[in-house]
Amino acid sequence: MKIGTRKMILVLVMLITGLTSLVAPAPAASATLETSKHNYDLGEVVSFTLENTGTTPITANMNLPWWIEKLVGGQWLIPYSPGVTAEGWTLNPNESKTWEWNQYTITPITIDAGIYRVVVRISGEEWSAIFTIGDKDSDGMPDTVDACPDTAGPAFNNGCPVTAAIKRPGGSCVGTTILSLFVLTGLLAKKH
Repeated sequence: MKIGTRKMILVLVMLITGLTSLVAPAPAASATLETSKHNYDLGEVVSFTLENTGTTPITANMNLPWWIEKLVGGQWLIPYSPGVTAEGWTLNPNESKTWEWNQYTITPITIDAGIYRVVVRISGEEWSAIFTIGDKDSDGMPDTVDACPDTAGPAFNNGCPVTAAIKRPGGSCVGTTILSLFVLTGLLAKKH
């Protein structure tokens, strides 16, 4: 096969300048990060797992690529970041890696009832998972500010369920939560 001088020069220029990237770039890492549960008691060990859900390995150049953040006044602050070691590891597709945090802090930020998240960053990719400490009903409102700590409810209602009165045909009223009302309305709509 004969290659002309012009084509040869073009190929050499491409090689020298790095314009030979005819191969598609590697796909971005795909993974999920989850805590073992949504709410933890104060002092309970928080366990979280990163699972490689993609088709390519995820390679880290440090052993502990994670930190904990706490929501304080609308901002995420870092009360804990573990010491970093330069021990690399690889997470192959469908493999997972689990870490634990014992609710220890290395900053003046107090670990108490509140909203937290764990963040894992590897090679520019970042995953996070939100959890609470001290939220018995798991509604995202810490018990210290939840007006109804034993019953789940939205933040706009101070953590209490939203209720509505339904008037029966005989004139009596029945109290129910809005969630029950939506379920009941949906069921009645399906019957007609």
